[in-house]
Amino acid sequence: MRSLMKSSKRQKPRHDPAPSRMLYRWHRIWLTPVYRKLIGYGLPLAVLALVGYSLWTDPDVQDQIEASLSRAKESVEKRPEFQVQAMRLEGVDAHLAGKVRQAADLDLPISSFKLDLDAVRDRIEDIDAIKKASLFVRAGGILDVVVQERIPAVIWRGSNQLEILDEAGVLVGYIANRSVRPDLPLIAGEGVAPHIYQALEILAAAGPIAERVRGLVRVGERRWDLILDRGQRVLLPESDPIPAVEYAMTLQAEQDVLSRDIIVMDMRDTRRPILRLSEAALDDRRLRRAIAKDVDLDL
Repeated sequence: MRSLMKSSKRQKPRHDPAPSRMLYRWHRIWLTPVYRKLIGYGLPLAVLALVGYSLWTDPDVQDQIEASLSRAKESVEKRPEFQVQAMRLEGVDAHLAGKVRQAADLDLPISSFKLDLDAVRDRIEDIDAIKKASLFVRAGGILDVVVQERIPAVIWRGSNQLEILDEAGVLVGYIANRSVRPDLPLIAGEGVAPHIYQALEILAAAGPIAERVRGLVRVGERRWDLILDRGQRVLLPESDPIPAVEYAMTLQAEQDVLSRDIIVMDMRDTRRPILRLSEAALDDRRLRRAIAKDVDLDL
């Protein structure tokens, strides 16, 4: 009996097949989809991110990466299909073309990646005579520049020089003397730029005597005077001057008033047009009255 008891004590304990508590918890975690993805994907990614960050913050690695990127970028930029070889201008004459090329300031050939089209367009549109410019890079390395010029409308006699303005009152250029552009009407006075379109309407309304019109003068920055040959002036109202010009043209057509010896035709009040005679005409009128008076006395 004692021998049996001793032998039983010497036998190894039987292995318990049940998992331990920690192993059981690990199995439960692994069976959870969220934790499985986190461990299966998140942990490797975190390791890679840590390694990448450590490499990226290394100055030597950064220099190597920047040098590689710079070489790759330069090799792409220098490829022939990305080179702008020539500039083609449209809508400009030979004189203005030189100004456009000078304003563009391009050292061709140049890579299209280094070509700042907005900056080039701004420099071209800074030219007074150019209203708008459009730039396009075409196949074959051609930079097309389509220019819309400002259309000269009038010559403005400023304080020191003659300026050409378009219908919006924007400067187009300068001229040395009036004879350079005899086809453009002449205007003078201060504050004319915002009223160029109205000035053109006045000149159009004065079409029946266009050959006698010498220009317009802005008076007090409020109204216009129509200047004719022989030193004649037609004074126009501050507001709505076109009907006054048309009325003056009607008087001219019916009574030929502007062919008489007058110096001013005051149309500021169209209900009461006033004609101012020249000194010679006044003297002649006084003489006629005196003669008529003497004749009456003799009678």
